[in-house]
Amino acid sequence: MKTGMSWSEFTELATTAEGLKKDYEVPTNKIHAVYLNGDGKPEVKLHLENTNTNYRLGTVAHDNLSTMAGIPRQYYNRLLTDHPRELAGLLEMHLHKDEQPEARFVRTIGTKCRALLSTKYGVIDHIQVARMIGENLPAAGGKIRSILCDEKRMTFQYLFPQFEAPITRRVGDIVQAGIAVSNSEVGLGMFRVELLLFILQCTNGMISPGRGDWKLERIHRGSPQIRDLADYTADRVKALPDAFNRTVRLVQRADGVYIPEESLPVVVEKIRTNHQLSLDEAEKTLESLYTEGRWTGWGLVNAINYQAHHTPDNSRSVELERISGAVLDNY
Repeated sequence: MKTGMSWSEFTELATTAEGLKKDYEVPTNKIHAVYLNGDGKPEVKLHLENTNTNYRLGTVAHDNLSTMAGIPRQYYNRLLTDHPRELAGLLEMHLHKDEQPEARFVRTIGTKCRALLSTKYGVIDHIQVARMIGENLPAAGGKIRSILCDEKRMTFQYLFPQFEAPITRRVGDIVQAGIAVSNSEVGLGMFRVELLLFILQCTNGMISPGRGDWKLERIHRGSPQIRDLADYTADRVKALPDAFNRTVRLVQRADGVYIPEESLPVVVEKIRTNHQLSLDEAEKTLESLYTEGRWTGWGLVNAINYQAHHTPDNSRSVELERISGAVLDNY
């Protein structure tokens, strides 16, 4: 589990961002890809006719344009680096190819375009989630462990120290209950409330895939009501002790499943294939298993969690915590 930001750091950042955010519904025939070469720095920007502004493009906006134009992202990146003028021409052609233009929900912050989404997209902003957490969860006896936030996603890691359990008789081999509340403002995932298992000894976290009766996911569509999400979240917190106890039993069972040394590479390769680990992540997972010498199902989960703890990408860190939870679920 990465340290991330504190509550005060996040709220200051989110409050400042709120004053800079603007959203527009714009038909594609009023959106233009433009090539600019100011100060010898050629780049592709997006021009919106209704604001008469050129916006620089964030990573997600580039992904959206790549998809809209049907240009594979790897090739798109090569054009962006080596032939930005030609890329702007291709994007302009695809934006204006339809006789009946399609409206897009364009999310901006300052002079940056964050995303081009469907007009059916339902906004749940991070500041709304933060206020919901601040107003409701402290009364349940929990505390914020960390807040991971980048231009793609935000995840609150919230712990309840009153719920903890030993995994084995080993000193320090104790886990605590928590929840992970995740959100994306740019169409990269649902609003989620998931069970978080915090491992005290190594300060790593594992996000359980959960069961249908506990896990909460809400798609950004229509007009999501934050009050409803707060009620759903509160219900999940009430059910947390039972979900935590079930997961602890699963962990204890996994810790009793021994993996022979000769099978370790095969097991890790299977996880890489099934859960889309990168080659580097798989190699480091295997290295962690050999270093720690705990060749059990629970040791495998911890080896994956170790990668989540050390990746520089916050969004990937959370995904790796989910992958470790999915691996545990197999036991």
